[in-house]
Amino acid sequence: MVFPCLEGWRMVDYGGEGCGKGVWMCRELGQGRRQDRTARRQGRTASRTARRQARTARRQGRTASDKLGRLGDKLGRLLGQGRRQDRTARRQGRTASRTARRQARTARRQGRTASDKLGRLGDKLGRLVLPIQKLGTMCE
Repeated sequence: MVFPCLEGWRMVDYGGEGCGKGVWMCRELGQGRRQDRTARRQGRTASRTARRQARTARRQGRTASDKLGRLGDKLGRLLGQGRRQDRTARRQGRTASRTARRQARTARRQGRTASDKLGRLGDKLGRLVLPIQKLGTMCE
């Protein structure tokens, strides 16, 4: 059961009426999947870009809203290694793998370090999901 609540968030009750198993969910997350489902049912999506992305996603057997989850995973993988590797590599003037060396060369040409990728991913994730602090204030 879903309760209406403050802007951007909704309460989802997993237990049934008054079970106390409610949890606050980002409204955007639910909407993404719901919109995807509706769009698939109707065979269309709102915007031209969304249509193209949905087509690609269908071919690859996933929905457009999965993008958020994949971004989160990628961010998690990069968190541990990115900045530390960059620092060491800069100090030693080299990077571990051939791929990393190539990426570092491209990054230098464009005036950024490879670890900036992590920051850019974080920004993208931030734009996709409402700030998590908002969740804390609503639970109180």
